[in-house]
Amino acid sequence: MKVWRKQTTRIRNGKHEKIESKRFYGTLRASDNKTKQIPLTEDKASSETMLRRLQSEADRDRALGVPVSVQTLRRPVNELIGDYEKHLASKNNTPKHNAKSIARINAIVDATKAKTIGDLTSSSVAQILSKWRQRRKRPISIATSNHYARAIKSFTRW
Repeated sequence: MKVWRKQTTRIRNGKHEKIESKRFYGTLRASDNKTKQIPLTEDKASSETMLRRLQSEADRDRALGVPVSVQTLRRPVNELIGDYEKHLASKNNTPKHNAKSIARINAIVDATKAKTIGDLTSSSVAQILSKWRQRRKRPISIATSNHYARAIKSFTRW
């Protein structure tokens, strides 16, 4: 497996100059048999080691027939929230709607202490929303609770 630095050509004072990236990159053949370039580290040796480890995990998943949906369940929920935020922005929703939805999702994820999307169960979300409705200091209304439920449902079903 080969790692490399990406090169960018810039024009300065009428001359073309090539600038290398700080990070190394590698090509990974994922378990769904697609190739993708992934950023690694700034050190070549550790980048090669990291690429070998990632490739062996992908090969193992491909050999075992692990579907992509199971791999998504393993991803950290914070990564998925970032991807979902990009998805909301691409749908031409208003920035206010996007910000509120992401804030509501983050609040529920933080309250349930979920690390992966598999950790978010309907019972844990329902318990958190029930606690928030019944708290003495600044309880939320049923309508607000429904907004939180809608946001987390749309995120988990996306």
